[in-house]
Amino acid sequence: MLEAWVHQSSKSGSIAVSGFADAKGKAPYNKTLSLHRAQSVASYLISLGVSPSRLSVKGYGSVAEPADSKLSSRRVDIALHS
Repeated sequence: MLEAWVHQSSKSGSIAVSGFADAKGKAPYNKTLSLHRAQSVASYLISLGVSPSRLSVKGYGSVAEPADSKLSSRRVDIALHS
């Protein structure tokens, strides 16, 4: 599914990759964990042909539980900005 999104998306615009963690564990650990999650996804996008210059990667650590209970706190969000 992600591969299809990458191939259908424009070759221009920036892509924000944001990592998150749940509230278990200490804040510094969660911050690092969320950054590693985001970096893993960014590496995968690069392997699919996305230019690294289009990517911004950030780890947010543990944040409040998502309003949508279907979302997990342990996640990576990807947003395309044109």
